[in-house]
Amino acid sequence: MNRRQYFNKISLYSYEWFKKRLINKDELSAFLSYIDERRKEFKPDPYSLYKKIVTLLYSIGIIFILAGVVYFVAANWQGFHKLVKLAILLFSMASFYSAGFIVHKKFGDSLFLDKLLTFTGTFFFGIALALVGQIYNLHAQSASLFFIWFIPSIIFAFVTEFEPYYALSAILINLSVWFLFFPMSNIWIMLRYNWFKGFSTLIVINLILFFVRTFNKKAKRGISFIFIPYVLIHVYFYFISFRFIAEDIVFVVNFIYLCVICGCFYFLSRHYKSNFLSYYTLIMTIIYLVTKYFEIIIYSGMEYGLDTEFFIVMIIFGVVLIPVSIFLIKRLIPHIKENK
Repeated sequence: MNRRQYFNKISLYSYEWFKKRLINKDELSAFLSYIDERRKEFKPDPYSLYKKIVTLLYSIGIIFILAGVVYFVAANWQGFHKLVKLAILLFSMASFYSAGFIVHKKFGDSLFLDKLLTFTGTFFFGIALALVGQIYNLHAQSASLFFIWFIPSIIFAFVTEFEPYYALSAILINLSVWFLFFPMSNIWIMLRYNWFKGFSTLIVINLILFFVRTFNKKAKRGISFIFIPYVLIHVYFYFISFRFIAEDIVFVVNFIYLCVICGCFYFLSRHYKSNFLSYYTLIMTIIYLVTKYFEIIIYSGMEYGLDTEFFIVMIIFGVVLIPVSIFLIKRLIPHIKENK
């Protein structure tokens, strides 16, 4: 935690003390004034920009190396024997891991490069799996591929506590479950008849990731296990809330999603403070309500044969709701910022 984050956290604590009536309003104002004075006295690290530039150059260099290896292999792929292909993939992957290990042994954790090299090796491991699947005529987008890729990613995430590993692990576990229930060969058919099992499993897995990380107060890393599952849970619920997906139990699904939205607002206001998640929940709620409004109009007209005048009135009413929503958002955003 740097000095800026420290001051911000102390300011948040002071508001909690005031809400719990541990300090009065005058004491809160005096304390915040003192914090502001100390914040102005703080001088930023003169080497912070230098460190960011070095980290950026490291990242760009690794990206170019990885792109060069992939381009070389792809350009000469057809001319290689199967054993040569496997040897190239294994050597390239082992090179990234070995380089990361050597850098870690020589410089320790003082450099960002060791974790970046091992992460590149894990990323190249997934590319190698896809190419091996092509060699032996396996499905490159199968659930097993992403799950095998997920295993080293989650192991390195807990060992190194490097944030990109957590993000990659959250994405890979979702992809593996997705392709398990909705393979690319017949995705539209499976979405029609297998949606309940698939989306229920995806939502449960993301809920587990979200709550395990959220209530683990000792964990300093793994913030991706909060943001990515939270975003995907809303996306999945929003997708299955439409009538063409969950036609038989569409009202039950929408009722559950409305309860989830209310629960999210309560959770974010009481247990987990996050401006990003609050804004995202607000945006998804508005998108959901607007699309549900037009969906109700369309299906009501199709089922009950309503007149054209009714559609015009409802559409005008819906258009009027848009500036009203914008006005409410502008009034609500300062309140979110004030309460963090």
